[in-house]
Amino acid sequence: MPKTEDLEKVFKTYHPGDGQLTKEEFAKIMKEVMKLQNISAGQGAKDTLLYIFGIPIVALIAKRQLPLPTRAISDDVFIPAVTSATVVCLAMANKI
Repeated sequence: MPKTEDLEKVFKTYHPGDGQLTKEEFAKIMKEVMKLQNISAGQGAKDTLLYIFGIPIVALIAKRQLPLPTRAISDDVFIPAVTSATVVCLAMANKI
């Protein structure tokens, strides 16, 4: 959370008058507040999302392309099983 003093400074910079705040002023203030707050998804969050969604997709493509006995397993069972296994592995590695 940004400090109150920083918020007041940004507000006074973009809205010097006493009138009503315009949409443009509000947008500029919010943009500056986001810079102050430095909100960003960390690498860990990106990796976790990549693993949770990417590994099941790659597994599904591999299941359909490779001549393995996995074709006997239904997609309705295979995809949730791979996703669950991915989540278990991430939990064991303390990634989530």
